[in-house]
Amino acid sequence: MKGREVNRAGRDSGVLRGSGRGGASLEGATWICTACATGAGTMDALIAGSEITAVFGHDGRVSGSGGVNRYHGGYKVSGADLDIGPLATTLMAGPEDLMQQEMRYLQLLERATCWRIEGSRLTLLAGVNDQAPLLVYGVG
Repeated sequence: MKGREVNRAGRDSGVLRGSGRGGASLEGATWICTACATGAGTMDALIAGSEITAVFGHDGRVSGSGGVNRYHGGYKVSGADLDIGPLATTLMAGPEDLMQQEMRYLQLLERATCWRIEGSRLTLLAGVNDQAPLLVYGVG
């Protein structure tokens, strides 16, 4: 879907999916991850004191910090559709809990198939009809 979502009653939902209109753009901002999907269909906040970032460049490259290591890779956007990866990372070691969080983050990032922006919140999604939220970000 491109542009604004419309709810079942036919009203504008105020959500921008895959659209740069209204100032909402995937590219250029530093996005700070605030939550990651769990295997149980819920979202977990990040470990206190950790910071995970993503920057989607105008050149089709995504990069950021996984909390311990830096990562980078390619991405493609077509409307609301999103294809990320493969990703490469530096090979720094860190505390086990942060390394596990980083590994889960990078796996979820590569699984994302759709994006949407609501206000200053970016959500990357996947699944049937792109309805399963994987990662949630705020603008840095």
